Amino acid sequence: MKTNRRQRPSYGWPLLFSLLAAIALAIILNVEFSQRQSQNFGVLATGLVWLLLNVLWVCFFSRLPIRIRLSVVGVIVLFGGAVRVRGVTGDFVPILEWRWGGEAPGDALTSDDLGKGVWTATDNDYAQFLGPSRNAVLMGVGLERDWDLHPPALVWRRPVGEAWSAFSVMGRRALTQEQDGALERVTCIDLLTGELLWTHADTSRYQTTLGGIGPRATPTAAGDRVFTMGANGILNCLDLASGEVVWRRDVRLDYDAPVPMWGFSSSPLVLGHLVIVAPGSSAGASLAAYDRKTGEPVWSGGDSMAGYSSPQFATLGGLEQILIFAENQVVAHDPSTGSVLWQHVWEGTPFCISQPVPVGEDRLFVSTGYGVGGRMFQVKKNDGGMDVRLQWETPRLKAKFANVIYRDGVLYGLDDGVMTCIDAGDGSRRWKAGRYGHGQAMMVDDVMLVTTEKGEVVMLEVNPDAHVELGRFQAVEGKTWNHAALASPYLIVRNDEEAACYKLAIKPPGPGVPISPRRARLNLDSGEIELGVEGEKAR
Repeated sequence: MKTNRRQRPSYGWPLLFSLLAAIALAIILNVEFSQRQSQNFGVLATGLVWLLLNVLWVCFFSRLPIRIRLSVVGVIVLFGGAVRVRGVTGDFVPILEWRWGGEAPGDALTSDDLGKGVWTATDNDYAQFLGPSRNAVLMGVGLERDWDLHPPALVWRRPVGEAWSAFSVMGRRALTQEQDGALERVTCIDLLTGELLWTHADTSRYQTTLGGIGPRATPTAAGDRVFTMGANGILNCLDLASGEVVWRRDVRLDYDAPVPMWGFSSSPLVLGHLVIVAPGSSAGASLAAYDRKTGEPVWSGGDSMAGYSSPQFATLGGLEQILIFAENQVVAHDPSTGSVLWQHVWEGTPFCISQPVPVGEDRLFVSTGYGVGGRMFQVKKNDGGMDVRLQWETPRLKAKFANVIYRDGVLYGLDDGVMTCIDAGDGSRRWKAGRYGHGQAMMVDDVMLVTTEKGEVVMLEVNPDAHVELGRFQAVEGKTWNHAALASPYLIVRNDEEAACYKLAIKPPGPGVPISPRRARLNLDSGEIELGVEGEKAR
């Protein structure tokens, strides 16, 4: 008498799948790619194909008991239902989180919160994107270089809504933008306590899987006003003391401008009586200017679609101009009329994010990531207009999210997440070291403060000959693409979940050394602002 026996499962196919996957990964990881994200895509695709083939084998060809096959399917379904993709890293590695994590809650406002604090401007202000000169450079601060002896001191920490905006600071008022459900908020926080002073909300929400949630531009404080650009094109002028609306525009409607793929990201530039933004409309509004007091349109010009850099004032070749890294081209506009002074079309640049960097009196460096690199231009004025020539180009500095900093003949920046120094004369590499991810950097006198993609702050020596790391500390947790702000001695770091303020130690000036206004001290105990006066002797 014969008995029916269940055939034993054969594990030959899973072993073959694993062997092929291992070979594919070995090839992918040992091939030199022009950009790390291409390598990561290959690794991710290999893993997904391997997983899919094994699941198909378990379900249909494994001969395993039905209860085991149903259990495997059940685990996959439960895991898929419990986990979501919160976004990606700068190298496009998915970030997973539990679905019940939710967004950072907004703070409830009461009438007592409005109008708190002092907003008087000081020489310590970091009142716009990338600081006073919009170049991520601060001079005359004098940070202590030894964080073992003088560790950064936490002043406050608080949750924030999702956004890639940075902070700007005017006196005691620290301003940022964030998402709170269906509301896009401008938030004002007391620099010294972290308390909420006021908030303004617009019904607007930007969200994509890769780009994340919330606004991306940084508020610009000027005088008694603050100007903000939302991810969907809402331009606000708010009262700095109370957050009340002075005027409001929608640049999409004003200039028939589409929302860019990654949202409106350009921070407003205040120049005299103008507020200049980047609608990125092919209908004659690559840049546009509004009247600072009334919000009425003043001029528009250019037909370039929007990139993700911010308008920047510069004098190159003896001519004042407003620079913008628009989609696939670098463009310079006349500050008085908005007309295009010159432009350089740069094919093959998928996303233009990093700020153009003036180098000396007549040169301009521009860089992008995605395997492209940087270009140095010479800009000169001639009888017929502007003469713009390409001096050199290099793949050695690919600034994807971070901005490049110029000092004394060299350029510093994150080349696909690794700190790099190149010669501004010919683009040759001086050194490359220190993997910090797609974070941000600022230069403060003789040091650089690098905010890593993992939320650390690293102090580097400004050194054209070598990579010298002086210290580091964990400032915030989680993916950190946002720029830090330094209103000396207070450093504010944020990401899309939390913000934290640290007091950095400042070197005492030596005997007989004038006290720079930028080395003013904010007194935590009294809340008073103490300003050193230029020429006053230290005692």
